Amino acid sequence: MFFPDHVRTETVSVWNGKIDIVFRVAGDGPTLVYLHPAAGLMWTPFLDALARHHTVVAPHFPGTAPDDPHAIHRIDELGDLVLIYEEALRAMNCHDAAVIGESFGGMLASELAATFPDLFSQVALLAPVGLWREDLPVANWIAAAKEEMPAMLFADPSGPAAQAMFTPPDDPEMAVKGMAGLVWSIGCTGKFLWPIPEKGLAKRLHRVTAPVLIIWGAEDRLIPAAYAEIFANHLAKAQVVIVPNAGHVLPAEAGEAVLGHLTGFLAPPEHARGAA
Repeated sequence: MFFPDHVRTETVSVWNGKIDIVFRVAGDGPTLVYLHPAAGLMWTPFLDALARHHTVVAPHFPGTAPDDPHAIHRIDELGDLVLIYEEALRAMNCHDAAVIGESFGGMLASELAATFPDLFSQVALLAPVGLWREDLPVANWIAAAKEEMPAMLFADPSGPAAQAMFTPPDDPEMAVKGMAGLVWSIGCTGKFLWPIPEKGLAKRLHRVTAPVLIIWGAEDRLIPAAYAEIFANHLAKAQVVIVPNAGHVLPAEAGEAVLGHLTGFLAPPEHARGAA
């Protein structure tokens, strides 16, 4: 797990001292919370691009940060997880900040925004998990074999984005550690998704008061793009963008397009009017 020198680390103790949440922070500007997908937090060019105009605040999911893999065992249920994140974000002065939630992080952002409507000023969801319809099954990524993952996550499983993600490091020890970390991260987040990645979010989404931008890849084979409108139908102030020729891992496969949509959505109203 590598983080560049310009990314600093901050830790807050929450849940009556039982859980330490580790944050990675970089950039300058309005605070922008980033909630990572099930695979864990990785500092990518996408986050660096966001950090050019924002202070990006990205927490590690409990159990996936270095030095405390057992933190996940001290969290019993989804409701507790939401309270832990809310306490940690307020401790980091992230109240009234914008949030980007990617995949599993999108579900978490949605739960937080529904439970604490004043927490976020804007909510951007990148192909979020969290809803379920029998006629639109979500692929079981938790049990998927490694060789199935590129086609599940990318529109072009042989393209550069997929190759960059799935090509192991030359150092065998680093490769083993990387795979172990990935499996552990999926297991930690899977605790709140298994066996069906729907834990009642549909009943709570109407409580979200912040504007919501939903971005989905048209070729998403993990979570069908039809879920974009399903999410939007539960929200009072939502807009949907479908990105062509993109799969589930939007920042890697369609980063420029996603950044363009996010820039317009996150721009202060006076800036947006001036650009019109």
